[in-house]
Amino acid sequence: MEKTVYILGYSGHSYSVIDAFLSNRINISGYFDIKEAIINPYKIMYLGHENESLLTTTVKNDFIFPCIGSNTVRKRISVLLSNSKLNQTSIVHSNAYVCMNSIIGKSTVVCNGALINPNCMIGDFCIINTGAIIEHDCKIDDFSHVASGAVLAGNVTVKEMSFIGANATIKQGVKIGRNVIIGAGSVVLNDVPDNSVFVGNPAKYLRENV
Repeated sequence: MEKTVYILGYSGHSYSVIDAFLSNRINISGYFDIKEAIINPYKIMYLGHENESLLTTTVKNDFIFPCIGSNTVRKRISVLLSNSKLNQTSIVHSNAYVCMNSIIGKSTVVCNGALINPNCMIGDFCIINTGAIIEHDCKIDDFSHVASGAVLAGNVTVKEMSFIGANATIKQGVKIGRNVIIGAGSVVLNDVPDNSVFVGNPAKYLRENV
């Protein structure tokens, strides 16, 4: 069945999400945002502010997808979508690969060139960005973001609200805590505690993530 999809947010990260939908020949019917975008490269119709009553009236039985890069804002938006009881979907770019026995949660995007290998569990409202590699048996919890080119070796756990920076590498079996930031290009060899920022090769504690 052909999907009719509306998006929340139209800048930056949204372009990668839109490209994923278009690669699957799914068009975007319109977008909601705080205000109308000055730049509109995909010529998508602006439908108004993202409030619950407008969403419910416009989207009805169709699908809504949050195109927001911030983990914190996506979590806030999830409450709005839950309250409005709108249909949510995941999207995997046609040039990405997800093994058939891996699970992708609702409102999660797997971007161009990403690879998710067997027995992985990707939560709700996650971003698996361009060219990221998620090896076998990894578990990524809700509202997390694995940035472009990052590599998670086998059996890595990433807890809720965490961010793995571009081109970072996480050693097999490592557990990344909740609300963690791993800096771009970092190499993580050991478990990382909640609410912390780690950077470098090998990655070391930088500061608390508040």
